[in-house]
Amino acid sequence: MAISIEAAELLEPFRWASDDEAKRIAEANKAHIAEEIADVLILLTYLAHDMSIDVEQAVSAKLKANAQKYPVESFRGSSRKYSDPQQD
Repeated sequence: MAISIEAAELLEPFRWASDDEAKRIAEANKAHIAEEIADVLILLTYLAHDMSIDVEQAVSAKLKANAQKYPVESFRGSSRKYSDPQQD
């Protein structure tokens, strides 16, 4: 539950922000955002430790899986999910 709370705190400054506003907000609040990222990362590190998860291996496996689900040539510039039909 603490991870969700910290993640919400990370996203709080961006609530209701457009893409252009988000860039400005990110620069204006960089130090605060860095602190919130650290909080989330600390809690994820604790969780990975407690569950004996090798984070480097988990990230590598996930990147490989994403590369198969989302081949660059089919998904570049798209936010659609892999199961959504491709739109021309």
